Order: sequence, then C-alpha cells, then structure tokens
Amino acid sequence: MVGFEVEQSGGRLSFEVRDISGALPANSGGDLGDVVVGALIQALGQPTIALARAVVLTVNRAYSEIRIEMQGARADTRIRLLRVTAQRFNQHLLQLAADPHWDPEVKQLLDQALREELRKEIVKLGRS
Repeated sequence: MVGFEVEQSGGRLSFEVRDISGALPANSGGDLGDVVVGALIQALGQPTIALARAVVLTVNRAYSEIRIEMQGARADTRIRLLRVTAQRFNQHLLQLAADPHWDPEVKQLLDQALREELRKEIVKLGRS
C-alpha cells in the first residue's frame, strides 16, 4: 500500500494504491493518482468528487476497483473496472518509465489516453 495526496480543485485528496497483482512498481501511486482522480472528476462531476475524502485504487489481474470515501456517507462508493486492469495500469507505467526525460506534452498525452479509458468505463458502469 502506497499513499499519496492528489491536488484537486485547490484541495488535497488522499490517494492510495493497493496492488494485489504485484505488477506495479512501488512508486506508481504518484503517476496514477492524477490520472485516476482526473477520470473520476470527469466521469462523476465536480460536485460529487468535491465530497470525497480519499480514493483507494485496488489493482488486480482480473479487475481493478476504485473505492471513494465520501464525507458523511455510511458506505464507500465502489466502482469495479473490468477493462482497466493491472495489465493496463502497468502498460501505462512502463511507457512512462521507458524514457526518464519525457517531453511534458508526451507524458500528458499518455496520461490523457488512460484517463479517457477510465472515464469511459466509469460512465458506462454508471449507466448499467
């Protein structure tokens, strides 16, 4: 378990990665935090995510789960992802690690591609 804080809307949001798959590098939370929280903001909207206290990403080989701890809620919001699994997160991290001197625009494009995949899956699951 690795904990980080992610900047969002002028505040700080606790973000934690739990890697059950064993596939992710130990320091991956910083790179994944901005992407995952950004996807949640886009998919759920600012008023909803503004009530979040913490986000926990559990990564497994068969699925990933995003757990959002909401202020005042009795139960956490859980989103189980079947398409964006440990393999996809690891692929993203390997791309970032391939060149330690990424042009910021290239890194932004890689982050944006993963963020969009996450957003689409979260929105699709919300409709189900």
